[in-house]
Amino acid sequence: MIKIAHAIAKDFSTRRFQLFTNNTGENALELLKLCTLYGKNEFFLSQEHRDMLWYSLFGHMKNDQMNHMGQIVQMDQMDQMDQMNYGYEYGGGSPGHNFPDLAHKAMEAASEYVNRAEIETGAPALIASFRLVLIPFIQYILSVQGAAVRLYRNVIFPGLTEIKLGGDRGGDVYGILRSREVTAVYSVNTAIAPFWPYGEDTRATVFIQEASRQLGVKDEYGMYYTQKLESYLETVAKRGACAIAAAIETDPSGSSDQEIINLIFKFHAWKTALEFLENYHYSMMHAGKTMAANSMQGNGANGQASAANGRVPVTNGQQTEMSRRMIRR
Repeated sequence: MIKIAHAIAKDFSTRRFQLFTNNTGENALELLKLCTLYGKNEFFLSQEHRDMLWYSLFGHMKNDQMNHMGQIVQMDQMDQMDQMNYGYEYGGGSPGHNFPDLAHKAMEAASEYVNRAEIETGAPALIASFRLVLIPFIQYILSVQGAAVRLYRNVIFPGLTEIKLGGDRGGDVYGILRSREVTAVYSVNTAIAPFWPYGEDTRATVFIQEASRQLGVKDEYGMYYTQKLESYLETVAKRGACAIAAAIETDPSGSSDQEIINLIFKFHAWKTALEFLENYHYSMMHAGKTMAANSMQGNGANGQASAANGRVPVTNGQQTEMSRRMIRR
């Protein structure tokens, strides 16, 4: 959302002036601030700075090369998806004790309980297994709570996205994206609900899709932020945040079985949301590749049929590696 808001601010400040005719003075100032101060001070973190932060906390792919500026230089994502040749540098963790691996293990244990507890008598053992994988996950989350992380969480990101701190100390990204003065330029003639993005608003996904298309803003796979993709991303973010927050408040050893079961379902919901997102990216990428190949062979109709179907067989090993990448995202 920060990426799209910054593109909108550039559109407003340096490009299509004629489209922004009804902005209030306050709204216009916030857009100009975001355009001019982005990456220039500690309250307007650049994409490169945010990438450095996320990869340090959550790991990054070994196939992604980090240059001396901390920028991630990605290889061809289509080839990576075909080869399924993934690995992770560990960020603040180590082999076996890093965010993607630990979160994946917790999700798998949660799904094992959800899928088996009702048809087998081994529910206590499944709960015990989840308790065991939960311990290192919580330890990792707590181990990266340095002073800088607390500053990012409590001041910098709230100041950039939501809280107006005044002067050049922070922006109002969510306010910009909700405002009718902005949404009207991108085909949504009403303001977005004030609770979005913490709650759902279908107008927001329409707006994000149109802004992404008009401004050429794409995700790391080179895909526009369609309504479906934006909906999947929002769901993953909300369910992941819910699961992590609940885990931190849980004592794996001292909590009751019912408390652990409640947490299990939060992790299972997170995993389910990730799987929808994984399958969307995988099918869209391969559908596009099939269409391109068939077009070159003069079989455009077959390519369109494959794209419409959008289903590609995925092995268990491939699903695991895809899941780890999506968890990091």
